[in-house]
Amino acid sequence: MKLLFAGAESRSIRNVLIEAGVKNSLVSYYYIVDRSVDINEYFDNFEYVALDSGGFTFIENARLNIGRKTDHYKYLMGYLEFIEKHKGKFIWVANYDVSIDVGDNRVYEWNEEFRKFEPYQRICYVAHDYSIPYNNLYTYFDLYDMVGVSGNWKGEKDDVGYFSQVYQLAMSKKKLTHGFAMTNFVSFDRFPFWTADSTTYLGGAKFGTTYVWNGAYFETWDYLRKYRRKSLKNWCELWGVDFDGFCNDQIKEVTRFNTFAWLENEKAFNKKTEHKQWWSEESYDKL
Repeated sequence: MKLLFAGAESRSIRNVLIEAGVKNSLVSYYYIVDRSVDINEYFDNFEYVALDSGGFTFIENARLNIGRKTDHYKYLMGYLEFIEKHKGKFIWVANYDVSIDVGDNRVYEWNEEFRKFEPYQRICYVAHDYSIPYNNLYTYFDLYDMVGVSGNWKGEKDDVGYFSQVYQLAMSKKKLTHGFAMTNFVSFDRFPFWTADSTTYLGGAKFGTTYVWNGAYFETWDYLRKYRRKSLKNWCELWGVDFDGFCNDQIKEVTRFNTFAWLENEKAFNKKTEHKQWWSEESYDKL
C-alpha cells in the first residue's frame, strides 16, 4: 500500500514533505484552484500524485457562506478541464463524488465523463452509501476498475465489517482500492488498500500530538505527553530534526518528526501485510 500524504497545498507543509523525502501525495482540486497552487510543484517533487475533486469541501464551504450558490456543473466542468490538461500524470484521479448533494443517479451520469479519460488516466470512483448500505459498493466494483471508500459515516457502519466487504470484493474481482482519510492501521492490517491518504501526520500542529516509531511499533502521544519528547533525541538526530525545536513545540520540527514517523509506519505496515496485498509493485506504474 502507498500512503499518500494529503494537506500539502500549503507551501510550508509541502516543503516539509519534500525535505523528508516523501514520495506520495494527494492534492485537492478545490485547494489547487482556491490557492492558485502550481500543480507542477507536485509533479516535480513527488513520484506519485493523486487528485481528489474536493467536492465535499466545495459543498461544506458553500453552506458556511450563506448566499453562495453551489454550482456543481460549473465546478465539474472546471475539474474535467483540469484533468484533460494534466491527464496521465496522476497515479489516479477521483470522480466528482457529490451524491450527498445531487443524488446517486446524477453522479452515475457524470461518471461517464470520467470514463473518457480511462485510456490515459486511472480514475478512482468513490462509492458512497448514504441511504442504502453497501448497494453502491457492489455496483461500483462491478462497473469500475478502481473504487474509493471512506470510513465510518455517522456511526452507521461497522468499519471492520465494511472494510472486510471492500477487501473481499477487491481481491475477488482484482480491482484496486483507495481509503480516503483513513489511518486506522488496526483495520488496515486486516484489509489493506492499494492506496490510502491521510493528514494525520499534521496532528502535531493541530493538536500537539506526537507520533512515535520506536523501532517495533507505532505509538500516539497526545498533548499531555509532550514532556516525553525529551526521550526521542536519538530519532531526531537520525532524521535530522532539530531536537530543541521539536521539544519546544516548533510546528515545522514537530511536523517533520511526525512525517518521518509515518514513513516508518508505512514501511512496517507493508512488511506486515505483504501476504495480503494481491497487487504488485509494478501496478502503480500501469493503467
